[in-house]
Amino acid sequence: GIMEGGMKIRSMKVKNFRSLKDIQITFEEDLTCIVGENDSGKTSLLHCLRVFSKDSPYRIREEDFFNLDEPVEIELELSNGMRLQKVFKLYNGSIEAKSKIYIPKEILQGKLETINSNLSEEEKGLQLRALEKEKRIKLEEISKEILGQKPSPNKKVENLINELAQKLKSIPEEHEVESDISINIYYLDNRTIQEPERVIEELFLKDIKREIWNAKVTEDKSIREIVEEKIKEMKSEREEKFKHMLEEKLKNFLHYHVQVVIEPILNENPISITFRTKFIDDTGKEIVFENKGEGTKRRITMGLLEFKMKEQNKDKDVNIFIFDEPDTHLHIKAQRDLLEIFKRYSTEKQIILTTHSPFIINLIKPSKIRVFYLKNVNGYKFTNAKTLSDRHSDVEKLLKNLGIENTILFFGRKILITEEETMKTFIEHLYYYLYNIDIYGDFIKIIVGRGVTDAPRLVKVIIEDFKYDTKQVMLIVDKDIEERNEKDPIHRILRELKKYGLDEEKNLFKIGKKEFEDAFEPEVIYEAWKIYVEKRGYDVSKNWVLENIRRVYRECLEKGKKLRKELKSLNAECRVGFDHVHEFPKALAEYFAEHRDKTPKEIKELLRRLRES
Repeated sequence: GIMEGGMKIRSMKVKNFRSLKDIQITFEEDLTCIVGENDSGKTSLLHCLRVFSKDSPYRIREEDFFNLDEPVEIELELSNGMRLQKVFKLYNGSIEAKSKIYIPKEILQGKLETINSNLSEEEKGLQLRALEKEKRIKLEEISKEILGQKPSPNKKVENLINELAQKLKSIPEEHEVESDISINIYYLDNRTIQEPERVIEELFLKDIKREIWNAKVTEDKSIREIVEEKIKEMKSEREEKFKHMLEEKLKNFLHYHVQVVIEPILNENPISITFRTKFIDDTGKEIVFENKGEGTKRRITMGLLEFKMKEQNKDKDVNIFIFDEPDTHLHIKAQRDLLEIFKRYSTEKQIILTTHSPFIINLIKPSKIRVFYLKNVNGYKFTNAKTLSDRHSDVEKLLKNLGIENTILFFGRKILITEEETMKTFIEHLYYYLYNIDIYGDFIKIIVGRGVTDAPRLVKVIIEDFKYDTKQVMLIVDKDIEERNEKDPIHRILRELKKYGLDEEKNLFKIGKKEFEDAFEPEVIYEAWKIYVEKRGYDVSKNWVLENIRRVYRECLEKGKKLRKELKSLNAECRVGFDHVHEFPKALAEYFAEHRDKTPKEIKELLRRLRES
């Protein structure tokens, strides 16, 4: 049946509209966030939705056709299974539009049963015209949907219901109807959000024009119908006067008979009403918002939005709120406030949001994000969309545990998996010193593999859900990887990646024999730490001498002792503690940034691979 708080849009298909050559996109019932670079098709998608808006629809133009010989087709599927379809064709420069609505048979059956059960035996014996207004309108509506026309007012209610039930048996599972489903689309972009007057017009006033037009003036006639009748009457009066004479005249010129037909075209929004919203303070003076700060305007907009979102939806209506890059001029706190309003009301309202803000993207569940990107096919660019697969609740937990942000997921260039924290710190710092950019700002994510209990799932998410190519995944392991226990997390990650075709030559880096520290020569370890400590104004331990380091280095490799433990004891008297997770990798990064020639060749190669686009 129809959901609480009105219907929602479940999905949309678009063909031949600009870069949306052929795309289907699903919407969440609450909040869907669409992200992508400029010109990737986000705005085009919003225009397609707005084609269905009843108050300020988007008008399709010739330049919207990707291919002029094909129609533009846009179809919405609603949460109750109804499909709304619009097809636009181009004929000699003018556009012909057709609208169709398909209703599942079961919806019509349900409606008829409800109407029937609300009628008493006595009411069923009446003529349709004698039925109370609300019940009569419902019966007229369903007759139009099932029979395609309004029933005669003299028809007996019971007979009409039987006729409708009979007809329902023979119609297909999906029935095409002439029905108007009203889609209320509230569209706010970053400019509107800045102007309280425009927000009021969009959220509260724009539907007045349509309502005036359809308002009943007499018992059964709306302004629209009266205007139509008046036009008809005057038209026939005029026609009588000149049509016959005109046809005679033309015949003399053309030597054959032509008939002159006059068709009135009544524009949907003929009533020109504009509203000016004034804000008056206690003293009776008008407040001019143009002179107010951005913050004040924003607070008013937030208030208006909150107020609008609290409104009750009518069950039959579809209400969509579209926010097109509302965060463009908002600072972080305002972005968060806006997102809070969206999250609070998206349980009742369907919200579609486009954004460029990494901050907002990171605060939204990955499953609610759709990423648009352009794909090049034979020189033409088409929009594609990336969505999380159906296993998203699992995936979201995994990502949270690994601290992977959505921006990296959807826009990352490379993923680097390391054995432990130490290597991560080292690469982060070295990358920054060498290229003057934060590695994450360069869209590279480093994951520490030691803590990953579910290796197969991690790899599956990276490759299958986020469509990373194995070329984009790098792995740093110690040289003893092959001799390790089957259950070792890094060993398992490596095995999984091999199944997906990891290029070991290019993407697997064996650095270090048994631990991070033994990847570097004793001379480098000695110098890097000495320079690091002295830079900070202290002296190294008197035991921190090259031959001691060479000795422990050799012993550790032979006897399987822990090198970092031995180094720590050599540094015991130093005022700077030998912290192998933070300080020591930082000392090495600083050293290699200044002595690039001393960098081990595997690390040079790794950095080169990370930098490649």
